[in-house]
Amino acid sequence: MTPQNHSNVLGLSAFNLDKALSEWSILLGTDHVLMGDKAQAYNNCPSQSTRHIPAVLVPTCQEDVRKIMLIAARYHVPVHPISTGKNWGFGGAAPSANSSVIIDLHKMNRIIDFIPDLGIVTVEPGVTQGQLADFLKRGNYPFMVAVSSASPNCSIIGHALERGHSMMPYMDRFASLTSLKAVLPNGELYQSLLADGGGEEIDRAYKWGVGPYLDGLFSQGGFGVVTQASFILSPKPEMVTMFLCRPRADVTLDELMVKLRRVKHDAGHLISTFELGTRPYAESSERKPTDTIPLSDWSVLGGIHASRDMTKFVMKTMKRELRGVATDFVFLDAATLEQRHAKKKFWQRETPIRHYVRKNINLMRDMLGFMAGQPQDMSMMYAYHRQPEVLNTNPVLKDLEANLRDVGLIWYWPLLPARGSDIRLFLQMLDRVSKQHGMNPVWNLNFEHSTFISAGVHIFYDPKTQQDQAMAYYKNLFEEGKALGYLPHRSHIDSGPLYTSGAHSHFYSLLSKIKTAVDPDNLISMRVQMPKQNQKD
Repeated sequence: MTPQNHSNVLGLSAFNLDKALSEWSILLGTDHVLMGDKAQAYNNCPSQSTRHIPAVLVPTCQEDVRKIMLIAARYHVPVHPISTGKNWGFGGAAPSANSSVIIDLHKMNRIIDFIPDLGIVTVEPGVTQGQLADFLKRGNYPFMVAVSSASPNCSIIGHALERGHSMMPYMDRFASLTSLKAVLPNGELYQSLLADGGGEEIDRAYKWGVGPYLDGLFSQGGFGVVTQASFILSPKPEMVTMFLCRPRADVTLDELMVKLRRVKHDAGHLISTFELGTRPYAESSERKPTDTIPLSDWSVLGGIHASRDMTKFVMKTMKRELRGVATDFVFLDAATLEQRHAKKKFWQRETPIRHYVRKNINLMRDMLGFMAGQPQDMSMMYAYHRQPEVLNTNPVLKDLEANLRDVGLIWYWPLLPARGSDIRLFLQMLDRVSKQHGMNPVWNLNFEHSTFISAGVHIFYDPKTQQDQAMAYYKNLFEEGKALGYLPHRSHIDSGPLYTSGAHSHFYSLLSKIKTAVDPDNLISMRVQMPKQNQKD
């Protein structure tokens, strides 16, 4: 795929770039200014999206970042900050705008502060979810990390600023972010009014601050380089219980969703997202995922995070509320899984759900660990599920990450209202467009709140032979979903213009005014690219 020609800063010259690189090399040392093949290696996304990357800067502290931005402003050189650069399926480490210099913050990896009685941690962008989980484990602190399934090596801050989700409290990572500090395009520092007033600790404890909520500008925005952020951690529950069930053969999607909405609303944070999909079916069937699959062959998967007594109450309530629409309930905590695995009697009545659990016992162990806040590499392994020869060589996680570009993967994550009718319309559209393009995606529906569903469509393809086909398919899904009112909550770096032309966009109109005020030279690339008529000339 050829790089798109949309540089952030008009008139970027080789002279300006050379002068900036010379000063950055003096500031950081030549070992921390990467060019040539080392810079192009940051085109790491399995979606194959690429940009021309003139250089990569690797600062080690906030003062480095401040001085980097002063040099960038002096020579009008566009930049693109990343935390660890593992935004796989959405563009990876590559910048939205072509010819941007990457600021790689992975060496800024200090856990700055931890308030153990409140469970509030303050970290730099390079702190990974694996690093934070190890920190909590070593200190025997009674808190857990709401990990994503991407990799133990993914950034806590990066995932939050991209507004990623998890399957445990707090599911919305940005919702758990309480405060941040950032370097603005002119080198000035930003923090909230509470922090300005000397309330450093209460700033970390209370998300919304005072006055306009400016922290939100730095989430999926291009208004500065975030150098630290604070998060509220979830208390480690007495029990983590995974549950699976499947819809009854005589119910409709509408009836199922009414009941699931009620349970999700009533249980609140005690129940994580419901994942609706075809796990047991895919395990036992040869039909393709895009074929029409009976609702009774779906599964509902989720987790309960609560005390032992409260878990029993939630399990009892779930069975009572869902009895009319679901069957084949299996509840598994770590101890129960091992007990049932050892007892053949439990498996004598082999229902579809029990069959799936028995056939995937190691996956169940990993899922329980994941729901308990232990970062896993199972999703990384899953990315290679169509390349078993790679997994059979038993590569280490580092090797899998380094070669992920060879997989071929684009993420499409639209949001739907949590109604059966909307799910039905979406899946009909997905099936129709998939057949038109000859593609066979893997999908699941994440019921994260009682009002909306995040639909995950994983587009796997052969990057050597299907690149144009896969991107055309993705864009067609985007347009067809948009026509139904379903749009992604996280954007791929090549999808910004697909949301709207911008000619009559109230959002882009205000965004362009704010961007011009904060970043008049448009130095920092934005994740959601503004249409040309909204960009500063």
